[in-house]
Amino acid sequence: MERFIRIVLNNAGRSSAVFASAAVKWAQEVVNNPARNETEQWMREEAIVSAAMIAARDGGTDLIATHGDWIRETFRGAFDAKHDPAHRMRDGLQFNPIAIAFVGTALLLKNRFEMADVRTLLEAAGDDNPAAAQGFLYVAGVLAAVDERLPRAVLRCAFWACVQPVRQWDTSAEDHKARLEGRQRDVIGAIGAELAWLDGKQDEPIWPAFEPLHAQSRHHYSLSERRREHAERGKRPEQYTDHQAAALWLGKASSIFDVRKRPWLRDLAKAYSNWTAVANGSGLDEEEDPDRIPDEWDRAYYNLLAHCLAGLTIPQIKELALRPILGVPGEAFLDVTAIFVRSVDDVYFNGTDLGEVEAAHIRTTLARRLMTTRLWEWQRRELSDSIVTHLARGLAVLLFNDNGDFLPAKCYLLEKGIDRLPPFLPLLQELAERGPFLFMATTLLNLLEVSPRPAHLPLTCAAAKSWLAAHPGDKEFWIDQAIGRRVCLVIEAIMRLAPNSFLPDQPARREIDEVLGKLIRLGVAEAHRLEKALREIL
Repeated sequence: MERFIRIVLNNAGRSSAVFASAAVKWAQEVVNNPARNETEQWMREEAIVSAAMIAARDGGTDLIATHGDWIRETFRGAFDAKHDPAHRMRDGLQFNPIAIAFVGTALLLKNRFEMADVRTLLEAAGDDNPAAAQGFLYVAGVLAAVDERLPRAVLRCAFWACVQPVRQWDTSAEDHKARLEGRQRDVIGAIGAELAWLDGKQDEPIWPAFEPLHAQSRHHYSLSERRREHAERGKRPEQYTDHQAAALWLGKASSIFDVRKRPWLRDLAKAYSNWTAVANGSGLDEEEDPDRIPDEWDRAYYNLLAHCLAGLTIPQIKELALRPILGVPGEAFLDVTAIFVRSVDDVYFNGTDLGEVEAAHIRTTLARRLMTTRLWEWQRRELSDSIVTHLARGLAVLLFNDNGDFLPAKCYLLEKGIDRLPPFLPLLQELAERGPFLFMATTLLNLLEVSPRPAHLPLTCAAAKSWLAAHPGDKEFWIDQAIGRRVCLVIEAIMRLAPNSFLPDQPARREIDEVLGKLIRLGVAEAHRLEKALREIL
């Protein structure tokens, strides 16, 4: 029964009302029977909580009415269980009784709305242990369907709990404990305010403020840092923001990131825009590199921000998203660009909520800022075969590629996505011509090879000419790295689709002949074969 409960926990299709009833019966029978050892006891307790969740999910109204008190008591025991730091890292419900209980409580609300269950959810969210966030992933949409206000109430309580007192070296354990208790009272007050709002007794609470996180220069003090240090000398922060916990909660809410249905998402993005920019170093000089950035928070926040752009004009997009990002310095800008543009592409290519003009403007604005960075200038000047990780991340995404630390870049667009590529072709050509180094060539060809189209021919020719000018006799670039072969294969694929574009009187023909002539002299065998095929086109 324990084994099958674990299977059914993650696969509702294997469950039924009959099984839910049997699971409850088993759980109630074994709850007071000790297991043989501590590990088996822990696994059994998790299975009991899972059985209660399955009852809430699959048991139906009658089973919940009969065993509702036992179900809630079981969930309360899970919420009071010992904290496990692994819950921050391990996705899913398995081995996380708190997340299981959170999901089960949300499902009870789906069956019947009771403010006591709402309070339980908000208290779980308001715990300084973010384990319940792993369950929020599965029920954020369920809560929104029950009451559209519930997900934001949960997030606000979770964010309140993410601001914690700093343990000061010159304070006693009793003083620190008192400060922790004071902070817990603040969270309890926030939960009460949310309940009053949900009950129609007061206005909607505001989003809680995060304690500022000021990035420091990794290399040396900048002028701005020296000024801030002078102004704040002698002061010590009394609180800190657990931005990793906040990121976990926000990231697990991504299933409800539909700003047309939920305009309040923009309020959330605006509320933490300045905090995010400062944490990424916006207070530093333009070419400074922050010693750290809140990477987990960035991934959650900029994904939210990308989903908030639907329906906005370009000036509104500039104000909400582009202006704060452009103010981020150095390597942090490249990392943020990689995260944000990837999320924008998810929005643009997976739907129609973001217009092509707006999507092209976002990419062009960030690409031109990237082309002013010192890493870009060094790369295009040295034409190195290697590339700094931060530049690789930002540039790869601008070329529609994912780039891992230990894996080569790979295009993330499928053939259907190539249909929506034309608005970006001018920018891709600008990038290829201004950055004729190996990483640019390999990532751009990754994109062009997905589904070569006649519209890609001018870009392919312009890129090849730029690369030939920068690497006129570099056989390692053209042959050993296979750039020449790949260029020829792209042109050949386009020729099969639109042979008339390659007739002698066509504008592109002269450029193609020039490119192939140089590649033949370099020894690219595919260029010779392609030239022969071109001569046969009448």
